Amino acid sequence: MDVQYCVDAGMDVQYCAGAGMDVQYCAGAGMDVQYCGGAGMDVQCCGGAGMDVEYCVDAGMDVQYCPDAGMDVQHCVDAGMDVQYCVGAGMDVQCCVGAGMDVQHCVDAGMDVQYCVGAGMDVQCCVGAGMDVQYCVDTRMDVQYCVGEGMDVHYCADVGMDVQYCVGGGMDVQYCVDAALDGQYCVGAGMDVQYCVHAGM
Repeated sequence: MDVQYCVDAGMDVQYCAGAGMDVQYCAGAGMDVQYCGGAGMDVQCCGGAGMDVEYCVDAGMDVQYCPDAGMDVQHCVDAGMDVQYCVGAGMDVQCCVGAGMDVQHCVDAGMDVQYCVGAGMDVQCCVGAGMDVQYCVDTRMDVQYCVGEGMDVHYCADVGMDVQYCVGGGMDVQYCVDAALDGQYCVGAGMDVQYCVHAGM
């Protein structure tokens, strides 16, 4: 007998499931997946039956099963699960980014930017997501990288990077002077005195 027959006859779905009927049958018979989940059917089975992950999760099935069911992290997030939960379920942040989530979303979910960068996101991506250069520098991104992404040396100096680092990043001494760094510092950073004098020091 199929599950519809069982249900019509007043038998509960748990009994039907115990008789070897799968969730696809149950869904086809108009029963909601929550009922099916309660009957011990897993989310992989649910996914195969065309039910979305939100339904499955509402039925108490954990998100870890979701990838096995062919659902990607974006699908999980669309279903109201935060990305941190997805990562905790074994999906890495790179997977999250591949699913169209930007680094800001990842950071908002409690992942630090260093983790994001380690997953292949560069500082430009981080800055584009609204993180300031100080945060980027704190996570060991050097000034050369920051300057290459369009941040001026003044900003770099303000966040505590020394001029030697700045000059190594391709910035000229005038820029350094404009950033209120003195000539002695510039010379100590390997710039010749003639250059410093021409720059107004």
